[in-house]
Amino acid sequence: MKKKRNRTSVKNIRRKPKGQAEYYSLRSLVEEITGTSENDLEFEKVEKRIRRLVDDLKKMTGSKGIDADGIPHYQKEGFVRMTRDFYLEGETKKGETTGRARKYYKMMKKGEQLSDEQFRNLIGYIKEAVEANPDSPEKDYQLKYIAMETLFLDWMDEVRKIMLDDINLVGELKPTPLREKRMKEYLDCLTKGESLTEWRERVRYDLRMEQIIEIAVEKGFDPEEVLEGKHLEQIQEIVMEIILREAKNDLKS
Repeated sequence: MKKKRNRTSVKNIRRKPKGQAEYYSLRSLVEEITGTSENDLEFEKVEKRIRRLVDDLKKMTGSKGIDADGIPHYQKEGFVRMTRDFYLEGETKKGETTGRARKYYKMMKKGEQLSDEQFRNLIGYIKEAVEANPDSPEKDYQLKYIAMETLFLDWMDEVRKIMLDDINLVGELKPTPLREKRMKEYLDCLTKGESLTEWRERVRYDLRMEQIIEIAVEKGFDPEEVLEGKHLEQIQEIVMEIILREAKNDLKS
């Protein structure tokens, strides 16, 4: 009686192109990655450097994925592309710029933090490597993960922009106890859940009051009497001045 083949054990294996190895050793890919032939005197040194690079990247990323001694055929192209990008020093091979990630590798090895722009570039290079493996069973998951990282970077940029706008808004206030009060309120909004919308409205009101006082002084009016609404004609003149100034600013921008 023939033993039935266990289909579940092979359901995720992609068919390899005819004549292609099922798995590649790291040694067999050194020439494709670096251009150094196995007949070259430097080959052994180059292979050690590539192996060290792969080990370093695994430690840096916490990756348990590709085994450098057994790269599946469906991940080979992406592995070669990514390793070449980290290994070479900005060379051009077959019209393709390589070594783009080399400087990032050096920075990470020294424990230096990548800037947001550098991290975004690195994610782009990794995405290209993943897309070079169209038959990889992990491709969809990896692309979703990359998309989530990109979304996080976009969110972080948006949060920073909002906070920078708020900082600039407070910076427009004169250096008085009022500005210090608004600064403390802002921290309370971030840490105690108070409404930032209401806080921004208070700061904009403060700026408007400062502007009214400044124009009143320029025109020789008594600021306190203007704020108390004692002289309607003076208030109207100040309002017209504010409208004119804002119109000029709009035209400049």
